[in-house]
Amino acid sequence: MNTNNSKKNLYDVVNDFDVAMLVTHTANTIHARPMAIAQIDDDMNV
Repeated sequence: MNTNNSKKNLYDVVNDFDVAMLVTHTANTIHARPMAIAQIDDDMNV
């Protein structure tokens, strides 16, 4: 896959959201925490 297309696709997806969920798990439990998505510019700089 072309790296530039991958970066553009990631930017397009992330740019539409304000919050993401970080999910971790162990053998018996699942934990999810909301996390703010950092602002990125068109060149994918945070």
